[in-house]
Amino acid sequence: MAAGIKMNKVLESLDAVLAEYPWQAKYVVFPSPRQADTALRALARMTRGWVNAHGTSVSRLALMLAEPALSSKGCTALSPVMFEDLVERAWTSIDDRKEKGVALSLGPRTPGAVSALARTITDLRIGGVTPGDLGKGALRDVYDEYMRLLAESRAADRALVFETALKGSLTRGTKLVLAGGLYDTLTGLERGLVDHLLKHGSERLDLDREKISLAGEEPGPPAPRLAWIGAAHIADAAKRAGPEVEVFEAASPFCEVREIFRRLLKPERSRTPFEDVEVALMDEETYVPLVYEVGGQFAKDPLDLVSFEHGIHARHTRPARCLRKFVEWVGSDFDAAVLHSLLSSGDLPVEAIAGDGGPFAYRLARVLRNIGAFRGLSQGRERIAREVEAAAQEAAGTAGAGAEGDPPRAGARSRSDNAQALATLFARLTSGLDSVSAATLGRACLQVLSLFRPVSNLEGAAVRALRSEIEALCEIETKTEAAALVARFADAMDSVRVSQSHPSPGRIHVTNLASAGLDARPLTFVPGMDDGRYPGTFLQDPFMRDHLRKRLNLRTRRSAFDERGIEARAALARLRGCVVVSWPGGDPAAGAECFPSRVALDCYRLGGGAPDASYSDIGTARGGAWPSYLPESAALSPADEVVLGVFAESRKRIRLARGEPRIARGLDALAARAGAGFTEFDGDIGPYRDPCADPDYVLSASRIQTLARCPMRYLFGNVLGIRPEGDLEFSPLEWLDQLGHGELLHMAFQRYGAEVIAGKTSDAKKTGRRVAREYAERHPPPSQMAFEIEMARVDEAMDVFARTWARLSKEWKPVELEMEFGMSTRGARFPVPVKVPAGGGRFLMLRGRIDRVDVRREGRGAAVWDYKTGAFRDPGKNFGAGSLLQPFLYACAVEALLGQGVSAGGFLYTGRDGQPVEAEVDLGPEGRKVAEEILSCVCATTAAGHFPPTGGDCTYCDYKAACVPGRSAAIEKVRGSAFSGMGAMIFGKKFDET
Repeated sequence: MAAGIKMNKVLESLDAVLAEYPWQAKYVVFPSPRQADTALRALARMTRGWVNAHGTSVSRLALMLAEPALSSKGCTALSPVMFEDLVERAWTSIDDRKEKGVALSLGPRTPGAVSALARTITDLRIGGVTPGDLGKGALRDVYDEYMRLLAESRAADRALVFETALKGSLTRGTKLVLAGGLYDTLTGLERGLVDHLLKHGSERLDLDREKISLAGEEPGPPAPRLAWIGAAHIADAAKRAGPEVEVFEAASPFCEVREIFRRLLKPERSRTPFEDVEVALMDEETYVPLVYEVGGQFAKDPLDLVSFEHGIHARHTRPARCLRKFVEWVGSDFDAAVLHSLLSSGDLPVEAIAGDGGPFAYRLARVLRNIGAFRGLSQGRERIAREVEAAAQEAAGTAGAGAEGDPPRAGARSRSDNAQALATLFARLTSGLDSVSAATLGRACLQVLSLFRPVSNLEGAAVRALRSEIEALCEIETKTEAAALVARFADAMDSVRVSQSHPSPGRIHVTNLASAGLDARPLTFVPGMDDGRYPGTFLQDPFMRDHLRKRLNLRTRRSAFDERGIEARAALARLRGCVVVSWPGGDPAAGAECFPSRVALDCYRLGGGAPDASYSDIGTARGGAWPSYLPESAALSPADEVVLGVFAESRKRIRLARGEPRIARGLDALAARAGAGFTEFDGDIGPYRDPCADPDYVLSASRIQTLARCPMRYLFGNVLGIRPEGDLEFSPLEWLDQLGHGELLHMAFQRYGAEVIAGKTSDAKKTGRRVAREYAERHPPPSQMAFEIEMARVDEAMDVFARTWARLSKEWKPVELEMEFGMSTRGARFPVPVKVPAGGGRFLMLRGRIDRVDVRREGRGAAVWDYKTGAFRDPGKNFGAGSLLQPFLYACAVEALLGQGVSAGGFLYTGRDGQPVEAEVDLGPEGRKVAEEILSCVCATTAAGHFPPTGGDCTYCDYKAACVPGRSAAIEKVRGSAFSGMGAMIFGKKFDET
């Protein structure tokens, strides 16, 4: 079996066609104009001659033929932004015509949905499908309304351009040279235009196309392992064998790019010229910014080293990041927290307003933080004006105090200057934004762009491209909510690309896999060939499924997905010289492992592995077959440390200098976790504080439950003081996270209970809505829609809570709500912590807040209840293995503080199932004995400083990334040891039960 690939005849056939018709006009038609231009350029380079042909696509031909007729009618072609706007106007118009209360059945009108609907309508128009062909339905109504608006707008979409082009023709005798198989992929008007041109004097010439396979039998001498672009007419090239194939794995995409540059920057005697290097990407979204970033380590301007065929996303530049945060600020109703984030990021050039000698952005951010939270233009202007006035008065009051330069006087002046600069900045940024529309938001964005003085070619190109995009967005006419409009602006800015460039001398060329090899460079890197990127995932059109597309003779999404596989293999068949295929071993952001794709496996077979090698063979070779992704003499960067920390278990394939102290400590920790002893890396920190012997060590119920549920979580959060960073991601449809939702409901429950106890007639839902509005004044929601979504959740919870209250009130009478004890709150009734029995005659000190305390209406006895707004959990006979001890702890507190014997208690669940759920616990002698035994174990292990992980649910733990890799080994160590006497026995039992 000789692995080989038949030679791709694309350029050889193209050369033959052009040589046969040297003087006739020729249009070489590829799927995209850029591919056609690149193919002709590659041919010219290989033949060192002149190519008499024009590279084009069917769409470009249509525009060329239609433009004279459209101009004569005063009609212009729609830009992508205006096309989406027209689709949204059609959707809105149809929605407005529906009867009140009847929603259009296409789903919520989000920016992503509008884009998807616009793509669907484009496919319908290009396919020649009329509204009548669709049958009755919401899609037909929107399509019909779109056609009406298109006729009124005196504009032409892509399909109308094709229809107009059908009335023209090319010069008689013009040759249409079609890329192999292109005609079969055309649909509707595209194929109609080609047929029209062929009927009116043009001649069709097809390039040869042969099927490509990555393995096959071939008699005779060994065939090249990967066939390069056919150029048999070049004598020296014809004698050369096909390219060598090499594969390697790196720890992450960043490390892949580092390895590419490491190979290219070898000692001068063996360095490969940059103009002979191409990087072909399947995932441009991930790898283009990485190439630019790593290139910046070797040149002041990375564009001096690298040319990008399809450009760089503008969102990787300072102007785009600033605009993104600015429109987010507008969409949040001018929230002070978002403006503070914009200032502290350093992306906003405040020096353009305050002057080069004025305050830095972080000083303005500090002034804003001192002002406090606000939302809305009027409130923001009022708060900032008040700060300016107070700072000016302070500066005036200290003007005569002390000598020149006295610190109090200088500080007062600085505060006044900073406050005034913030007022000027706020006024300039919000000029004209009292009402948010496409025009006013666009003008505000242009005003922000005018502040930038580009410091690099990339930043200058980004400013120009963003300005052009914003000017197009200003023409949007659809009346939409501010949140949706902001999302449209943000999505449009995210799609802007800059610094597109053809292959340039002296530069590495970066392109996508579809265009790989067309420039005939002898060394090609193909990173990112893991199974997550190739073949990737298959997604259906949300508005028109594939089975309907087939009935309408439209291109299906499945066929587009399958073509990615053909595209990758065809590209590899074109490559010449040396081909280096790689994939990342993991994704540091997701903390997940990645695996090589089918193409990478094929290349591994061709690159020296056995023809029948499998994925397991690649795994076996990982021990030392892959080259290091780190330059041998380079110092480790923070990014390397992160990667090594996440993927340290794969350290056998990474060559490291043991002398690097930070990495050495990490490897020592991994070795300790893998060993047999219970060490500090498993949770043994040595003698700590005994809650029963230290009266100053006061615990809350939540901390005790955390100790019982997972001691290591307590170690991270309460002993070491590690705090996870908050989620700063903005979403116009999300207001409160789970903690915020629970806080709001507890406030509403307390208010409702107080009104009932006071004898007031109260509607639970009205009370909940009133509390939610008050809560929104302190924590404003991002949009009205987000507020309404939360209100619906509050209504449902209040309904459940009211029914629970009514049922309990038949037997119990509430006497205390939100009863605090052991807190340092001013005027507290019970400021001193309470003693709670912890077994063996020992006690620990407890503080907390009890949601509700009841007494029996008939007879004696009390009950304690805790509200739960999450999913239901059954406490069972062992209080949820110690993770649901609140009723016992609060029962002890009530008995000590109120002198009431507690005989009942538990949890009141108000989850989203719509049904009241009560979970009572055993507070009798047997139940209390179990609880004291658990507390005794908690105190013993805490005093010994033993904080092992447990086998519980880690889904919502903030520390699972640092704990999970060694959790199983640590649990086994705890099972087999007597590290804390009775504590070991109890923990061992608890492990088995959970």
